[in-house]
This record gives sequence, structure tokens and C-alpha cells, in this order.
Amino acid sequence: MSDLPPAKKRILKPYEIAYRSHRWRKARAKHLHKHNACVVCGTRERLEVDHRIPVSKGGDMWDERNYTTLCIVHHSQKTSIDTGRTRLRSVDDEGYPIDTAHEWNK
Repeated sequence: MSDLPPAKKRILKPYEIAYRSHRWRKARAKHLHKHNACVVCGTRERLEVDHRIPVSKGGDMWDERNYTTLCIVHHSQKTSIDTGRTRLRSVDDEGYPIDTAHEWNK
């Protein structure tokens, strides 16, 4: 027997539970079907649906206008900004590309 105390279970926040739901998997698949490339670099591999305004900061989990497609690299960078861990120069605070030549800025 181990002398270690039992591990404490972390209580999930409501939005964390929502990310595990069938409804989210369906919404994610629908978005990625229509928007199948990273808005920053254009890759079509390892894509994530990002909330421009993070759900943890009051963004709407289910509003498709709050979704943007990012590759896993750019999603990780933006999440780091959202949590105050680093600064990303490719997208603004709402997840839109800063590059004036990007198609969204035309």
C-alpha cells in the first residue's frame, strides 16, 4: 500500500463540461466543415475551433460569430495570450488576423 493521500478530483467549470458534450462536437464539426483552414497561416491540418472571446471571459459558447478556425500552433499561442502567459502578434484580441493583406481585412 502507498502512503500517498488519495488524489483530489478537480471540479470542472460549466464551460469545461460543455467542451465534452455531443452538442460541442457537433458545433465544432459544422464549423470546421465550412471553415477548414487556419485563418493565420492557411494550413488545413490539426485545426481547432477557437472562441474569439474566450468562454472563460464571458464569450458565448454557442454563437458561431464567436468562432474562428486556428491550427493547433496558433490556437495554443492565442490561448496563452487569453490567459496572460504570452503575446501573439498574428491575431488581435478578438482572433482576427492583424496582417492587412489577409483576406479578412480586404
